[in-house]
Amino acid sequence: MAAEEALIGQPWCEGAFTAAAALLPQNFTPLSDWRASVDYRMLTAQNLLLRFFLEQDDAGGEPVRLAVA
Repeated sequence: MAAEEALIGQPWCEGAFTAAAALLPQNFTPLSDWRASVDYRMLTAQNLLLRFFLEQDDAGGEPVRLAVA
């Protein structure tokens, strides 16, 4: 929740997504097993969020719009 809330109203920029990725450990606890450690899975989740930003077309600096339930 903290990562999503950190993006609401922020400009579409790498800094906003980097800040949100840093908040993932507050609300996300990945599993640890013989395939991957908790640290590896957390880093992967953070990198996926940043990758999402990098792969999207430029939204022109508009605030990020998220659906709020």
